[in-house]
Amino acid sequence: LASGRCQLAMGNFAAGGAALSRLLESKNSERRREARLHQARLLRQSGQYSEALSALEGQHDPRAEHERVIALAGGGRLKQALALTDSLIANGDTTRSWDSVVIALAEDHPAAASLLVDRVRRLPNRSDQAEVRMLLEDGFRLVDVHPDRARRQFREAMKAGVAGEAAGRASLALVKLDLRRVNRPQELQPIADTLRRLVDRADLGSEETARLS
Repeated sequence: LASGRCQLAMGNFAAGGAALSRLLESKNSERRREARLHQARLLRQSGQYSEALSALEGQHDPRAEHERVIALAGGGRLKQALALTDSLIANGDTTRSWDSVVIALAEDHPAAASLLVDRVRRLPNRSDQAEVRMLLEDGFRLVDVHPDRARRQFREAMKAGVAGEAAGRASLALVKLDLRRVNRPQELQPIADTLRRLVDRADLGSEETARLS
């Protein structure tokens, strides 16, 4: 099992699959369950979403359910993925591993991952700092693929962060998005005013801010 995990971590799916396949017939039920979970992950990472879901049938521990969410969303069944997320959260799944679910989904499906962020950002065991970080990371992933939603996430980060470096980073990200939409010279003045305010903020002190100004 360790060998299969190692091969998967290195992106060697063929060798990882070969190592896991031997364990699927193990007499040890725990090893079989672990092998199926990692096999599902391998299938999902290689784009075989339906096969990954088949490998997860009968498994309902939190790791398997999280993997199922990613496979559903990756296979285009976003409504089902979000419905499962809502069900898991309603039943008390507030584990920190939701962060890794978001990151894994965002690798290939940033827009879908952003919808997941909306659901998990305010889980009861999350700190304000964790919520702001999640919103910022989500916004940065969306800048090139969904700029309007990125703008929304940066604004949410500013509200959640209130002040401090995170709020400053969100403000700067919004300025950069505004610069993309400039068509006339007169549209630069409000952006320049915002930049000046950011430069004066002691909690930001960004070299990039000064460069943009």
